Order: sequence, then structure tokens, then C-alpha cells
Amino acid sequence: MRRILERHRSIFLGDGNAAPAPARGVVCDIDVGEVKPVALRARQIAAPFLVKVFELLKKLLETELIEHSESESL
Repeated sequence: MRRILERHRSIFLGDGNAAPAPARGVVCDIDVGEVKPVALRARQIAAPFLVKVFELLKKLLETELIEHSESESL
């Protein structure tokens, strides 16, 4: 297992929080049927983590792994 992981090291995330390259041309369509959206209140992020969370979200947005949404469902 270790040899396999070492051989394919370049495809894994570097620091555990890096954003992988986006998968171009891939569509993820999950049919949830008639299930009601999950209604959760937003949670506050502790001050020491704000910068790191901002950087991670920025990287995910830049690589188009996530996109901004004004959706009511969470």
C-alpha cells in the first residue's frame, strides 16, 4: 500500500487542505426526489480559523470546484 501511495503521490493533496485540480467535463447530478432541503442555521467560525477558511474557500472558488450560490437550500 505504501509503495502504491508513494508512486502516485503527485495526485494526492499536498498539505491536506490543498484544492485538487478541477475535473473538467464532469457533471454531478444527484436526484434527491421530493426530499425537502436541509434547513440549518449558519454557524460562526472561530476567529483563529477565519483566515484559513477564507483561503480554502477562495482556492476552491478559483479552481471552480465550488461556485457562489444564493440558494435557499443548504
